[in-house]
Amino acid sequence: MSLYTTQTSPTSAANPSTDVHHFGGRDLAYELRGKSDAERARLAAKYGTDGGVVVLHDPTKGQLVALFRVTPYKLAKARNGGTHKVEVTDAAIDRFILRAGADRVMRGLDRHTAPRFAFAAE
Repeated sequence: MSLYTTQTSPTSAANPSTDVHHFGGRDLAYELRGKSDAERARLAAKYGTDGGVVVLHDPTKGQLVALFRVTPYKLAKARNGGTHKVEVTDAAIDRFILRAGADRVMRGLDRHTAPRFAFAAE
């Protein structure tokens, strides 16, 4: 795991120097992958209870979701300035047309493109 530890200088006798553990988001995710709950708990105890500070650099999307207790959808919406844009590929549209049937799709298009008011049709 790409981890390095630095020490802060003591600011007073009551506040001795502490270790600062630096993690990269992807490195931490890789290190935790496949570990059991007990193994992850031991790592957390090692880095979190020694009075040191843990610094996470460049967290992954999953780490941000877990840390701030939000859904991936809300995170994506916030990152896009309040709008969550879903891009649909031509292949996805083709699959939908095959599933729904071309006649149903054309009837739906006719309904949605029909004039809304009688005077607009003239």
